[in-house]
Amino acid sequence: MDLGTILGLGLGFGLIITAMVLGGGVMPFVDAQSALIVIFGTFAATLTNQKMPYVISGLKSAVQAFFDKSSPKADLVPLIIDLAGKARKEGLVALEGEEISDPFMARGVRLGVDGLSPELITETLKGELSAMKERHERAQQIFKFMSATAPSMGLIGTIIDLVQMLESRRSGFDRPGDGGRASHDPLRRDPRLRRVRADRLEAREPHRGRGGGEEARDRGRRIDSQG
Repeated sequence: MDLGTILGLGLGFGLIITAMVLGGGVMPFVDAQSALIVIFGTFAATLTNQKMPYVISGLKSAVQAFFDKSSPKADLVPLIIDLAGKARKEGLVALEGEEISDPFMARGVRLGVDGLSPELITETLKGELSAMKERHERAQQIFKFMSATAPSMGLIGTIIDLVQMLESRRSGFDRPGDGGRASHDPLRRDPRLRRVRADRLEAREPHRGRGGGEEARDRGRRIDSQG
């Protein structure tokens, strides 16, 4: 178990949650809709980018970040010397019952006990290393793609929330029975536009004299009363 990874993650999330609590609480940051878009949207995009077996293998590889199965190289030197001395005296078959903690080294010893040539053992072990390296690099590419896609999904969620907020505010301007015309008519929303229109009506009808101006102002008042 790699305590450093667990401790680092715990401290990181703990600091974030503490800052939220000190700023007023955690609930304002909790939104199921945004979580669905970011988490499942990122996973869906990853499935379109990689084959499903690769994605599953990459997720399994992430678990290895919490476990450290490697053995210190200095501890393997005495073991190698003992195994070499025993094989020289009793032969390679004597190593069959030896317990070796390092899996890679144990694999090589088993191949030697089976009677394979040193060249074939070397080629086999190099092939296993190459396959493991390729598998880990593919897992890294998957997580790099997810880290690059998640912010885009977050932006999509923000745009959706913004559109819904504007729609709800726009519907608040509509009045029952007007069919939503009030929210689309700028003259009914802005009194300055209503005054400008009344002035223009008065300017367009100068031949009517005072009566024409009064009529224009009456039209402006009717527009105000409708707003």
